[in-house]
Amino acid sequence: MLLGAGAAAGIAAGFNAPIAGVFFALEVVLATTFSTTSVSVVLLAAVVAAWIAQLCLGGQPAFALPTYEVRSPLELPLYIGLGLLACGVSMAYTKSIKLGEGAFLGQIKGLTWLGRLPRWLCPAIGGACVGLAGLQWPQILGVGYDTIEAMLEDVEFSLSLLLILLVVKTIVTAVCLGSGLVGGIFAPAMFLGASAGSAYCKLLATLPGINTIIAGPPAYAMVGMAAVLASSAKAPLTSILLLFEMTRDYRIVLPLMLAVGLSVWLVESYAGGAGENLNLHQMGLDVNLNNQGKKIEPLLDWETSLNGKIAEAISNNEEKLAAKDSEIN
Repeated sequence: MLLGAGAAAGIAAGFNAPIAGVFFALEVVLATTFSTTSVSVVLLAAVVAAWIAQLCLGGQPAFALPTYEVRSPLELPLYIGLGLLACGVSMAYTKSIKLGEGAFLGQIKGLTWLGRLPRWLCPAIGGACVGLAGLQWPQILGVGYDTIEAMLEDVEFSLSLLLILLVVKTIVTAVCLGSGLVGGIFAPAMFLGASAGSAYCKLLATLPGINTIIAGPPAYAMVGMAAVLASSAKAPLTSILLLFEMTRDYRIVLPLMLAVGLSVWLVESYAGGAGENLNLHQMGLDVNLNNQGKKIEPLLDWETSLNGKIAEAISNNEEKLAAKDSEIN
């Protein structure tokens, strides 16, 4: 319950999105184990965190999101392709994280020598890899919010650069988490989603007759963020509400629901519904293991006395039956 409350407070304060924070806690952390008491604690934590954040930092959302643009109702089916792309990006992202962890544990063929290194040396190797990549592509460094904001503000990114950032960010995130460096999966998923959405829009713009009915790259970047985040963190409702709370524009809901729903459904279909929750895996937690069985209440005095008499009667009856069996024999 406290883990869920902390998660809700973190999302509520970090993104100024208390509703999304509550759904993140119920959907991802507590899952099917939450109760009415848990919900009330989570709600209280999210409200207090968002209120303090607004007092100290202001009421603006984490990103300065542009106004969502709708040029034509015919554009909606195009978000099916974005959902398919988000599914592929999410699967590659989660797979790369597991490969990165396996590599530094010496479980990958050809990289078993990494498992024999002292654990304190692994973060140094990871940091060196990230630093070398950052010399060539500085956009991948840090949390990535600056680059995400640049994409949302329609700063010019070439299609080739967006695809390179998509691949490099996936690799360096896996190296970071595998080597033991500090990092999460929430922000990188949003970075990958924004890159994929922007690249998808630029690909659509090259098709004849499409350019007049599609919105700009920022619109697809926003929907891409939600779709990749939803399928990689297993949090579709959280992702939809997070983007809706930050944009505060109802027109984005239909594209969000289409891309997010398709992406999550395809990932669950491929994983068979048994995929591991990366948020909890990274923290080394299994919520199901933390669920203690229902405590057996102590018996009252009269119940203890009654149980004793029942046991005594059963014992006496067994002795009489044994004596009769002996006489018959």
